Amino acid sequence: SIPTVLNPLLRCRAPIAVMALALAGTTQAAVLTVTQGGDSGAGSLRAALASAVAGDTIVFGPGVTTVTLTGGELVINRSVTVKGPGVTVTAGYHSRVLRVEAQTLVRLEGLTVTGGALAGVGGRFQSAAGGSALGAGIYNAGTLMLADVAVRANAAGGGAAGGFSGGGGGFAGRLAPVVAYASGAGGSDGRSPAG
Repeated sequence: SIPTVLNPLLRCRAPIAVMALALAGTTQAAVLTVTQGGDSGAGSLRAALASAVAGDTIVFGPGVTTVTLTGGELVINRSVTVKGPGVTVTAGYHSRVLRVEAQTLVRLEGLTVTGGALAGVGGRFQSAAGGSALGAGIYNAGTLMLADVAVRANAAGGGAAGGFSGGGGGFAGRLAPVVAYASGAGGSDGRSPAG
């Protein structure tokens, strides 16, 4: 039998456990819905990325089939999933489309990434100057998983424009892991398999 002196301590454990579970429940991943295809403002993909926390999933509401960027690249600096299907994200040849920051795990599904454009300052891939034109479609410095994602019709020039890891139009990921990416000609076109 437990001495009566310890009973109050044991009775305290249950409320503490309930509080711990309640706090843990407040950090569950959320599903954020993009409700409009504009560059910014409430319901935009940019706003969803800004308000997301690690583990969240971003989906697209009915009728949102194209997101047109006019305010520069979208920066993904949290570990999130962005799910289409059938959604095109375009920069209209004004900027890079997506930049995935270091120390993130990002999954993109059912998207077409297009219309990215960069003008570099020349140089080899390993040089700072050559790196200025890396990844007009997607620049990845984190861990990026692609499922049924097309990266096409992106353009880069003046830097290390070229193939898959050499930068250029489609995709660049300097020493960063990429899962399920199939590069097309010159890194400007590519489609990843579903998975």
